[in-house]
Amino acid sequence: MQELINKLMTEAGIDQSQAKKSIEVVGSYLKHKMPKVLEEPVDKILDGGNWNDAVKDSLKDSAVDVRDKMEEAFKDVSEKTSEAVDQVRDKLEDIFKKK
Repeated sequence: MQELINKLMTEAGIDQSQAKKSIEVVGSYLKHKMPKVLEEPVDKILDGGNWNDAVKDSLKDSAVDVRDKMEEAFKDVSEKTSEAVDQVRDKLEDIFKKK
């Protein structure tokens, strides 16, 4: 962020604390307007990082989160399906035992 602070100080003619506050305000505004997945990349770019790498990392993390949630959902569906099949099997066994 220091590089951006220095640039603001030079080009806008403001002191360091004003430059830092300006960056914080702009960063907060951008994060509020962008999808949540882009909040971390905004922080990284304002801190002097590379936008492409920051977005790639953020999207990768989001994809991992989605994968984990999908695995959990499929496991839950699998367990419920297994329970339902067991219940149907038990009912069919009861029906055929009664005859």
